[in-house]
Amino acid sequence: MAQTPTSSESARTDSLSSYVGAVRAHRMLVGLVTLATLIGALLWIAVRDPAYESTANLLVSPIPSDDQTLLGLPVVRDSPGEPTRAIQTAATLVESPAAARLAATRLGGDWSPGSVASAVEVEPQGQSNIIAITGQADTPEESARVATDYARASLEGRKALLAEQAAAALERLPAADAAGTTGDSPFATIAERRASLEGIRENGDPSLVLSQEASPGERTGPSAPLVIVLALFGGAALGIGAAILREMLDRSLRDESEALTIYPLPILARVPLLSRRQERDGRNRVWYTPPSVREAYRTLMAQIPEAPGPGGTALMVTSASHGDGKTTSAVNLAAALAAAGKSVVLLDFDLRKPNIAAQLGLKGTEGVADLLDSKRELSDLLTPVPQLPSMQVFSPARGSEDVSDIDALAASLPGLVDEARLLADWVIVDTAPLGEVSDALRVTRSMDNIVIVVRPARTNRVNFEMMRDLLERVAQTPLGMVVIGHSGGVQTSPYSYGTARRELFKPTSGVT
Repeated sequence: MAQTPTSSESARTDSLSSYVGAVRAHRMLVGLVTLATLIGALLWIAVRDPAYESTANLLVSPIPSDDQTLLGLPVVRDSPGEPTRAIQTAATLVESPAAARLAATRLGGDWSPGSVASAVEVEPQGQSNIIAITGQADTPEESARVATDYARASLEGRKALLAEQAAAALERLPAADAAGTTGDSPFATIAERRASLEGIRENGDPSLVLSQEASPGERTGPSAPLVIVLALFGGAALGIGAAILREMLDRSLRDESEALTIYPLPILARVPLLSRRQERDGRNRVWYTPPSVREAYRTLMAQIPEAPGPGGTALMVTSASHGDGKTTSAVNLAAALAAAGKSVVLLDFDLRKPNIAAQLGLKGTEGVADLLDSKRELSDLLTPVPQLPSMQVFSPARGSEDVSDIDALAASLPGLVDEARLLADWVIVDTAPLGEVSDALRVTRSMDNIVIVVRPARTNRVNFEMMRDLLERVAQTPLGMVVIGHSGGVQTSPYSYGTARRELFKPTSGVT
């Protein structure tokens, strides 16, 4: 029996899906971040200074803890029960400013006590009696010199210090023959102590000896292939993180699927954006529609039912936010209908920012405020489109931000639509973005159908939800959606072969 997923499992699945969707939506960002990280790694590989390491070893032979002949001298003594303590003590004695100064003098050149101290690392080697002195430099030979000279300088520094202390101890020894002892002396014999002190004065610290000089070392740091692999993985991780962050901050609809999740409507048409070449082809023409775009609006036209009864069919084109492509869609649909032999009236009811006249290269009618006082019929306010004789346009030359003017004119919009029905087979109405302002709500009941224009990566998600809620509150269900920016690629369908190059129009301004 199959088990249904728990709520936590569903939440994890949804989260994973959202992350995958974010990466897919912003894959170019992921690629750019990964490429930038890789380029940075390659530059670092090219300019980084080479570094080599060599190691010299000191052998530690701790003095027995019960040996009293060297009592009072700072030699390394054995620590019963703590075998590593003597090695750690020896490492502390080896690493000293005096050793760095002497090594810098011997190395010469640009070496200073500070640079020597920075280039040398003194560490006990595990549980052994070995102290490793590692030197770093920009050549193999120089790294070996640094390690060996520092080790020798440490031993010589220890020898000088112990020789001075041994000489002072010798002077304090009481006079006695070689085999004599003193009643209050802690030593077995004065002769034994004298011999030990003289040995230290001549030979240095008996607990430390250079067991191995450093040989030219190997290059340190990660290899170039490893750096490249790490850069690729790190760059990809950074890119994915940037994509997820951008998705969290981005308030636009990611893609068509997200739009359908929020507002499940039929997709009536998918309109590709013009390529750069297509934009260049139509640069000096008022309106230019490539075959792929024209076919999308012909597909849309074929799915819109005509209203029964007398009068033309009224269709409202709106969107959730500005810049989604509603005005361009309204003009293209009207042009497609006109090219099919239908009489069309295109009404620009975007009262705040009317743009149809400008896109078609026409002179607009009066402004919004002037229309309130006009006693003329709608037919007197229509402007014919020279390229399409069966198409007429009502578009104010300028908009208005005066709410009282907009409210007054919005109240008359249904009457204008009814007038337009008597003048043409089709009435296409372009409105203000319904997700931003509610101007278009008053005219929705006068429409036979409503078409929503959506532009993924541009349509504001919050405005889209607002538009949906407003339409549901007035009990209006749109016919469907037109998706702008569909990345369908170049058309290779045989049905596009031989398509007549009858060019309609090209907007002189951006998509609105």
